Amino acid sequence: RGADPAAVRKAKVGQKTVNHLAEWFLSEHVQQKLKPTTQAEYQRILDKHIVPALGKTRLDAVTPEMVRRFHQRMSGTPRQANLTIAILHRMFNDAMHLGWRTTPLNPVSGIRKFKENQRTRYLNAAEFKRLWKVLAIEAGEETKRDGVLALRLLALTGRRKSEILKLTWNELDRVEGRMMLSDS
Repeated sequence: RGADPAAVRKAKVGQKTVNHLAEWFLSEHVQQKLKPTTQAEYQRILDKHIVPALGKTRLDAVTPEMVRRFHQRMSGTPRQANLTIAILHRMFNDAMHLGWRTTPLNPVSGIRKFKENQRTRYLNAAEFKRLWKVLAIEAGEETKRDGVLALRLLALTGRRKSEILKLTWNELDRVEGRMMLSDS
């Protein structure tokens, strides 16, 4: 038929896999542009979910159906599954920009995310009063004072724990009583 099966096999051998893409993604995107806690979460998702399931697969061989089945297997942890799909979507966009995936379709496009349970809960007035009483008692101990102050700031501002614990003096305006977070 005029085809060259050896050339086709040779071309497939040289194609990048999801493993190659994951390594590139970690070094060029995750470590360069994301905060340390997000970096750790992305690394964990790649190591625990993406690489074991798809790592040896050639980028051009990954299909929407493979991704859909992969996502479906994670249905027991919907938030984790959705984050994993979001990471994969970004990775395949990068693969197409790099020319590593010649198929013009991102195999993650069209994958519907799972509905996630809302996890927000606020203290009612009685619970808040009890919390404040306990914190007042604990603030009397020298070794607990910093922790109590951090908990009070968390309760009053709604900031993230890492934002409060990494707060520096130059981010505080003590005259105006304001926080000016440098990267939020």
